[in-house]
This record gives sequence, structure tokens and C-alpha cells, in this order.
Amino acid sequence: MRALNCGHPWPYRLGRGAARLAAGEPLPPLGTVPLPASLPPYRCGRLLPGETLVLHTDGAEDARDSAGRFFGLPEALTRAASGPPLPPAAVVRQLHSALLRHTGGRVTDDMALLVLRNDRPATDERDRVPPQSGEPVLGPTRPASSHRPCHEGRGR
Repeated sequence: MRALNCGHPWPYRLGRGAARLAAGEPLPPLGTVPLPASLPPYRCGRLLPGETLVLHTDGAEDARDSAGRFFGLPEALTRAASGPPLPPAAVVRQLHSALLRHTGGRVTDDMALLVLRNDRPATDERDRVPPQSGEPVLGPTRPASSHRPCHEGRGR
């Protein structure tokens, strides 16, 4: 993975736990100052088969409860990564629910979550990902009704 980061927190990689991709200082947010003429991307390692990348805005980290305590995003991501790999939509639902519980249902800052998972088959047996329950199985498709009604072709 290579990244240019213009003002947002670095994403997290979920696999065997949750780890922040810390490749360097983010650039200023787009539109606030002129960008340098050359923007070399940071190298962020590989996203292995079955691993998930969670990109987010600062609203996810800055969410506070009624006592002013910040939301524990790293802990919530660690919980999301503690079992078998979740589908990306399930990670978003789990994080959103945790954020709403933490804030008492009142989110005061804009927030975006983008969750991507590497579903490519592993080339090494150690990197193989087991099938995920509740996810569609991709494969050959066929029409919804591939059989003929019993009465078709019969005269009455």
C-alpha cells in the first residue's frame, strides 16, 4: 500500500488485532495551503489476504461522551478484529453502534468510515482466509428460476 494523507488520521489495519498505519506526518488538509510540487507517497506495507483497512475522519477519534472522554477507537477496532474477519459492512455497523453508545446517540462532528478488505485468495497456505458466514458467495450465476413449470409443454 502507498498513501498520501492530506489532513486525516492514518488508517488502521485489522488482522490479528488492530494496528495504526503510521507512515509519517499527514500533509495539511486539501485547500488550506498550497501542496508541495512533489508528493512522494508513503509506503505502508502490504494488506494481506483477509486483512481489513479502516479509513476514518477525525470525527471518529474526537467523539466524546457526556463527561468529555474521547471515544476509544483503537479499543473498538481491536474488538472488531478479535474474532473471525468481519465483512466490511459489519465493521462499520459495529463501530457506528459503539460510537453512538459512547456519545449517548449524539454525534457532534462530521464523521466518515471507509472499510476495505482484501478478499484475494492467498498464494501461501498460511495466508488463506476461511469463507465468511453471512456473505454472498461469488461464483457462476443462473437465472432465478432454472426449472420449467410442471405443466409446461403438456396439453389440457
